[in-house]
Amino acid sequence: MKITEKLMQLGFEFKKYYGNMAYVFSTPRVPNMRFEHDFVYYPDENQFYINCHKTSHTETIKEKELIDNHNNLNAPAKDKWLEIRKELENYKFDVFGGI
Repeated sequence: MKITEKLMQLGFEFKKYYGNMAYVFSTPRVPNMRFEHDFVYYPDENQFYINCHKTSHTETIKEKELIDNHNNLNAPAKDKWLEIRKELENYKFDVFGGI
């Protein structure tokens, strides 16, 4: 199975994202959490990006920043990302700021 097929099984959508086609998984808004996140996979780069939607702007963050999660503001996104990572352990890909 191709990684793109696996992503679709995991709930990613293939759609236009900031002007480019990508596979996108958006974390739902969770009460008491300030941030929402998108996990974005670009097949032409074979790379994931983690975008954090903050109150004032959207920022691409490093995977390490999500995983470190010092103040638990990223807890639901961190848990989901680790779940996705585990599901994709047999695939080769890069992550922006990967650990």
